[in-house]
Amino acid sequence: MTSSNQQCVMNKQPVIIKDVLERLYNKYNHHNLIKPDPLQFVYHYTKPSDMEIIAFLSAGLAYGRVEQIQKSLNNLFERMGKSPYAFVRGFGKSEQKRLKGFKHRFTSDQDISDLLMLFKKILSRYNNIEDFFINGYNPDDINIIPVTSVMD
Repeated sequence: MTSSNQQCVMNKQPVIIKDVLERLYNKYNHHNLIKPDPLQFVYHYTKPSDMEIIAFLSAGLAYGRVEQIQKSLNNLFERMGKSPYAFVRGFGKSEQKRLKGFKHRFTSDQDISDLLMLFKKILSRYNNIEDFFINGYNPDDINIIPVTSVMD
């Protein structure tokens, strides 16, 4: 194969991959197929501000046996009440007490409290967690770790 033929094949590959991924997305991106994925909990909420908090926590605790993950997430979200966003925005001693005794494998109530305090700090400066990441995002960075420097 000549180098110009290789270039044509290489240029078409991203289009082919994109088409395959779009077909898979269209086939499987349905609420009825999300279980047992922990992100199923996102669809229990309608407000984007609540959904964002739930998505982050669900993804963060998505390790271990599926049944245990679901049990832990149900437990955590019950403790947070109707609006996880409001819970985080008002996070203080009383909210920290509501988390007392929470445990998912090696993640403790203190770990979750620390994370929610960080979220509270982010939400006090930005409209949402997404804006926080967008504000610090630089496409030239090799990963998203520099994003966290905007909190300094």
